Amino acid sequence: MPQQRNLKSIETPVERGSNLEGADLSDLDLREASLSGANLAYANLEDANLSGVDLSGADLTGARLSRACLIGANLTDAILCQADLALQSHPRVSKFFHQMAYATTFTSEERQKVKELTCLYDPRARLDNAILRRADLRGARLAYAVLSNADLRFAVLDGADLSGANLSGAWMMAGDLEVQISDASVWSG
Repeated sequence: MPQQRNLKSIETPVERGSNLEGADLSDLDLREASLSGANLAYANLEDANLSGVDLSGADLTGARLSRACLIGANLTDAILCQADLALQSHPRVSKFFHQMAYATTFTSEERQKVKELTCLYDPRARLDNAILRRADLRGARLAYAVLSNADLRFAVLDGADLSGANLSGAWMMAGDLEVQISDASVWSG
């Protein structure tokens, strides 16, 4: 495993195809960034906000993504072998924020802000609506991850830990058939 580099003080934007192997990108807000083709092997992305980030073709081998927010991220053809997206703490705080996110007294704009806060304080990896087509997830730790409405078609899931993961509305392959998982589906292992 390479030595970690701390990029919290770098002022230049992270660019497409960058070599960020072993980089410490934890707690950073990288929303909407393009990291397509980037080498993020063994990088620390814990607690990072990667909402809407283009990670297509990125190498995230062994990356630490616990509590990362990847809502709407594009991980098409990404390599996530041995990546760690597993829950690291009990989600007590997230229950409160989740309930707030769906409260009916908020305007749609207020509800969106609460959802963003939910993502930031939710200890689970958030991959809602993420595109994981053809992603290599062999041995990835996705325990309790939120993969609702994610596109997992043709993803390689051999040895991946999806225990307790929320797969409601996710698309997967069953042989030659494209299958959408029913609502409220939780992977039991």
